[in-house]
Amino acid sequence: MLLECPPPAVLANIPATNCPIKFDQIQKIAFGRKTTDARFDTETEMITQAAWTPLLTAVDASKIVISPYFTGLTIPVGEPIKTGGNDNTTINGISELQGGPSVVVPLIFKNISAETARGLRALCSETQLQPGETNLVGYFFARDNNIIYDARDNKIEGFEIFNLFVPDVASEGFNANNTYNCSFELKFGWSEFFKMVKANFNITKL
Repeated sequence: MLLECPPPAVLANIPATNCPIKFDQIQKIAFGRKTTDARFDTETEMITQAAWTPLLTAVDASKIVISPYFTGLTIPVGEPIKTGGNDNTTINGISELQGGPSVVVPLIFKNISAETARGLRALCSETQLQPGETNLVGYFFARDNNIIYDARDNKIEGFEIFNLFVPDVASEGFNANNTYNCSFELKFGWSEFFKMVKANFNITKL
């Protein structure tokens, strides 16, 4: 369900936003498997290089791998899923809200090697274990050393990544970049508990 039912006895206050929050340009993703053990205990820990470095060489489920730089990542606006409307199938012709959509997120890797593409493609199976399930999460690294993560259930985790797709290389010929026009899906509600924090080191150089 989209809505709390039954509703609370009184309307809850809407918290104020003290400073504007903008993702800006997301440039890399740190991928990891979903795990019950926290990679980071606190946000203060997560913003340090010392917390990330061991994860790169870990040999257990805590291991993370970091994508190359990419361009063109845009998170689309999700349109509500409705049925009926302006006809006799609904009361007073008002459409019925059924839910929210997953969104397909495009991103482009430029001039990477076949070996790098195969490494990215190896992650795809993690996102397609069975329909509607994934074993892969992603922490988004944005411009200005910002880390965007999921704080659901008061934990520090990446966002669930579904249906990661890495196609064959494309080339438009003379003076053009080779491109891998990739994509993945985020399920409805993915951003409900997002947080963004600035690392105290150059996060995209990991």
